[in-house]
Amino acid sequence: MIKEFTRYRTLESQIIEANDEEIKQRDKRLISILSEVLKSHEEVHIANFLYLNGIHYTYEKPYPFYVKNLKRPYLPDFTIEQNGKVLYLEHFGITEDLKNDMYSKEKLERYISNIELKKLTHKKNNTKLIYTYSKYNDGTSTLDK
Repeated sequence: MIKEFTRYRTLESQIIEANDEEIKQRDKRLISILSEVLKSHEEVHIANFLYLNGIHYTYEKPYPFYVKNLKRPYLPDFTIEQNGKVLYLEHFGITEDLKNDMYSKEKLERYISNIELKKLTHKKNNTKLIYTYSKYNDGTSTLDK
């Protein structure tokens, strides 16, 4: 009887821990004014800026062209559609001089490679791309750019 009770208490504590972890993960989410869950604080700032300035956008709308060498569909950060024109806005989570201390050397190289692939994809498909970085060489902020 005691053994079963102990197993029950262990299972109960595991459920409580899992529940607590899920709550922590949800609390870490980054949410825009429009209640969108975004991937970074900088993306939240960009989304809020666009919204507050009356610029309609869609977050991570699938890109309409096939992109070779990507493991999954290409989802530009923001697709802006106004007056029959489409503009894509990508926020790159590295500095303008292509650095980020949070990435390993290999991960940073892959990230930079994906940046170049995205730029080339837009050029090849004649789609308009603007992009921002986490930090600029001249010290200006993302939103100032």
